[in-house]
Amino acid sequence: MKNFTKILVALSLAATFSFAQDDEYEDDESPWGSTEETQEEEEQAQEQEATSSASVSAPAEEKEDVVAKVLARKKAKDAERKQQEEERGMSAIDQMEEENAAREARSGNRITDNFGFGIHGAFDYSNLYGLAQDWDLGEDEDAPAGIGFEVGIAFRIPMLPIIQFTPEIAYRMSKLKQEDEAYNRNFRQQDLIMPLYVRVMPLDWLYLGAGVQLGLNLTNKASIDGEVDLGGGLGKTQHSITENIEQSSFNFGLLFAVGGYIVKGLSVDFRLYMGLNDMYPDFKSDDEDNTEYSKLINLYGAKLMSYKFGIGYWFM
Repeated sequence: MKNFTKILVALSLAATFSFAQDDEYEDDESPWGSTEETQEEEEQAQEQEATSSASVSAPAEEKEDVVAKVLARKKAKDAERKQQEEERGMSAIDQMEEENAAREARSGNRITDNFGFGIHGAFDYSNLYGLAQDWDLGEDEDAPAGIGFEVGIAFRIPMLPIIQFTPEIAYRMSKLKQEDEAYNRNFRQQDLIMPLYVRVMPLDWLYLGAGVQLGLNLTNKASIDGEVDLGGGLGKTQHSITENIEQSSFNFGLLFAVGGYIVKGLSVDFRLYMGLNDMYPDFKSDDEDNTEYSKLINLYGAKLMSYKFGIGYWFM
């Protein structure tokens, strides 16, 4: 019994000691954990303090180096930005110059937008049309025809962006000829002509023109050449009659043109002139009584038509 009592007492003491030890450990855990957190916070605070103190205590030379580096980077960026802006500006100017050059190349001659003057010359093929009686009572192709040329000066007066007034004044000389089996008749004349027409430019290098041409006759001469039978077996001989033809001193008609610029300032054109008034309204021959030539001299109703191929050059 005593032994049993001793055992119970020993067990009680052991349990009491075990509980006391657990309570001690539990009491020690809470303060240990809070100590670790406090240490971490303290370490962070120390690091911040060290950093701030290090920045405060940094030498003045290091601060100057930092400021210099910042300023240098800013200056480099400003210089780079300025260079880029200049390059963009130069590229825009270059692009405008290229566009202007391309536009001028396409047009061939953009000076047409301004007032200017130049020279113009042309070769022409002319014939008389509208004759009341054909040459030798023959066909229409027997009407007088021949070649001529003209040369003069031209002016260009802009009216609208694509419309120009182009007056000219030129000297013209031509020679027309009628041919028959036995007789030929030659017409020579010199005129001062004034083409007055308006050009429309649907394209930069192409123009179309229409207007009038006025003419002042300076000289005219006609001659009939042929063989004359001398009779009595003497054979034939060449005979020429010079006539003073009363040609109209003033003539006018319609003028149509198409042309274009082949290089800057140089142009070519094709023109058609159609006379509207009679060239010989009061025709008389020096040999009216000669019935042999009577059929050769009827020029009533004759009007002039010319086909001209010309070339011009503009000085400005």
